[in-house]
Order: sequence, then structure tokens, then C-alpha cells
Amino acid sequence: MKNAFTLMVLVAAVGCASQTPSEHERLTVLQTPSSWKANSFWTIAVVDSKQRLIQSMTLRLTEDKGESCTNEDWYRAEVLAQEPAQHPQFQGMAAYQVTGRAFVLNLTANLCDSDNELRGELSETGVSGSYWSGGPLGGEFIGTFYGVMVADVAAPNKLLHATCETHAREQ
Repeated sequence: MKNAFTLMVLVAAVGCASQTPSEHERLTVLQTPSSWKANSFWTIAVVDSKQRLIQSMTLRLTEDKGESCTNEDWYRAEVLAQEPAQHPQFQGMAAYQVTGRAFVLNLTANLCDSDNELRGELSETGVSGSYWSGGPLGGEFIGTFYGVMVADVAAPNKLLHATCETHAREQ
């Protein structure tokens, strides 16, 4: 048992030492889009690998400190509306980070060892990226997400469907 643990630590250390900078790290050094602002409202669609809608949500990304199990700076994301009703993987308190063009929304930030993260790139017109679910032993790719900042939180579904249609045409 001791040898197995030593082997796991060695493999993890060698793997970490040989990694090249990740896409996330590359995005953190780029300039944040001028359209980005805290205390903004967003509509996000999460789709699976076959572009089937898993979840849609409207959020307010606040300037308030969020809860997290890490020592990093996270900000509270208020989930204002969800369709369908809260999916089991979207339980917990949401928190987000924006560093440069890198965007991370952890839908379960307050639940240790249970990451449900949307990781992507901010642009002048919105955000898009990958949805991962996992924990300390690894993660699973669930699908992709697309989001736009909205001014009218009363009409998120119109904007959500327009965002999905625009993305589908671009593919």
C-alpha cells in the first residue's frame, strides 16, 4: 500500500512538472474585454456534445466575495433563473473568477471536492468554453457553454435562444 501511494505521488509530481501552460493560463495574461463589468447580468446555455440543451440560466455576477474551498479570490454569482429546474449537478453556491480573458464559473464553489466548472474565454460579445464536472481524482467533460451579457433580465430566454442559434450557424 505504501509503495502504491509513493508511485501515485511520483506520477503526479512528474506529470505536473512536464505540463505546458494551459489554455486557461494563456487567457489570464490577455487584456480583459472592455465590455466586461462586474454586477452584470448574464444568460448562459450549457449544451452536451450533441448540442442538446442541458441547462440555461440567468445570473448576476456580483462584486461580493464568494464562498470557495480554495484560497483563490472568487466572487459570488447569483443564479436568478434556471431551466429546467435546478439540475442535480448545479447544486451549491456559484462563484466566478475573471482574470484577463479567462472566465471560470464554479456552480458548486462552496462544496469541497465537487467542481462543476464552466471554463472559457471572454470576448467583447460574450463568453464560451467547456463544462467540466469532477473532483480531486479527475474530471469529466460534460459539454460546452455560451453566454451573453444581458440588460433586460426579464427576457433571458429570447436572448438565450438567439445566442444558441448564432453559435450553431458559426459551427
